Amino acid sequence: MTPEVRSVDKSNVWQAISEHEVLVEAFKSRNALLQNSLSFFAHTIEQFDGAGNQRQNAWSAEAGKLANAMLRFVHDPRADIASDVNASLARLVQWTGDDGDPGVAALVSHGRLIVALLPAVDDSVTRLLAGATTERLGALEAAYFEEHARAVARAGTFGILLYIAALALVTYVSYLFVRLRANARILRARVEFERVIVAISAQFINRPLASIDDGINDGLARLATHAGADRAQITVCSDGQTGVKDRYLWSRPDVRALAGQLDDVVAVALRWPFKQYERQGCICVRDVSGLPASPETSRLQQHGIRSWLCIPMWSAGKLVGFLSLDAVAGRKHWPADDIALSRTAGEILANAIERQRNESEREMLETRLHQAQRLESIGTLAGGIAHEFNNILGAIFGYAELALATVGSGSRARRHLQGILTAGERAQGVINKVLAFSRRSERRPGLIGGARGGGNGGSPARVASRDAHHRDNDRWR
Repeated sequence: MTPEVRSVDKSNVWQAISEHEVLVEAFKSRNALLQNSLSFFAHTIEQFDGAGNQRQNAWSAEAGKLANAMLRFVHDPRADIASDVNASLARLVQWTGDDGDPGVAALVSHGRLIVALLPAVDDSVTRLLAGATTERLGALEAAYFEEHARAVARAGTFGILLYIAALALVTYVSYLFVRLRANARILRARVEFERVIVAISAQFINRPLASIDDGINDGLARLATHAGADRAQITVCSDGQTGVKDRYLWSRPDVRALAGQLDDVVAVALRWPFKQYERQGCICVRDVSGLPASPETSRLQQHGIRSWLCIPMWSAGKLVGFLSLDAVAGRKHWPADDIALSRTAGEILANAIERQRNESEREMLETRLHQAQRLESIGTLAGGIAHEFNNILGAIFGYAELALATVGSGSRARRHLQGILTAGERAQGVINKVLAFSRRSERRPGLIGGARGGGNGGSPARVASRDAHHRDNDRWR
């Protein structure tokens, strides 16, 4: 903006603009009346043109003079020409007389109105064109155009900025679209992983004990294949959690099986020294070659493992073993969701292993129980038979001792009776063994002693026989 424009007083400008608006409104009103009167005058004056009687000819001549005078007045509204027009109008009124024609009266009225308005309209135009507002409006117009040019320049700058913002918005929307597609892929992968876990879990429902191992091998193969591992194994810990009780292996056809000791995985997992590689309670190593030097690192490299995920398998708060997924062909990254789902699969397999162990122990205990029950039945039967034989032996001992009392010493019959007692004592020893086996061994010395006493306490030979009988009972008691 120029210094001249800056010096314009704003209050004077607004006052001049107000005066200009008043003049414009006055010009519009007067010019409208003037144009209406000119139109009516031109239309009416044409009706007086034509031949007729002398009076009509005089009117036509006077109308022609009026038209010429009005035409000259319109082009040059001077006072002398205005006098000619007024004089012609006066003569036209005189010609009409008392018979005044309404058309002539209206023509005269509009003619006088034209004579009165045309100078005023010309004066308004002159004042509008010669007013002091023109220069100020010109300055304001220049200032407006200058500001408009600046606004156009700013609009161009804003247009560039908006274009840049639109590009940034398009880029961000594209980024969001890519992220949404990536999230959709992640969700689809998670759903597929969950389906695999559901399939692994469902196959152990009402599965016979003999085929649980097959189910564990199948579940391990499904899990490792979906997780993208090259090799997988489940190492079942012993009761002391320091050794290996069992192991399940899986590997791709083009990957060599795991070599080395069975307890390598357990040893590495139990002695793992690098806490920074633990995630969600699992050991997750993306690059084994980047591990610090240690015996555990050497063991992993010895087996050709490049990436390693080791998951402890828990069942009812008890460590069952370890599930390990190995990447051999290249490095592998396991997302957090895959680790969590792999832990769930590990718990399912741990429950299956624990179920197999519990059912095996239950079957073994049932077998032992059945054996004990059979032994108890046999012992009960043997005890009953032993008691019956014991009663029979009591009778044999009694009658043999009674017979000894009736024969003389040194006779052949006495020697035979002594043989019967000796054989009976041996039979008594066998019966005592059977009673000890059945845990219902009973000593019946009263029956045998009473049968052998004979009322006189028995001979020294019978006492010796009775002592031998008691010694046999003491030996098997």
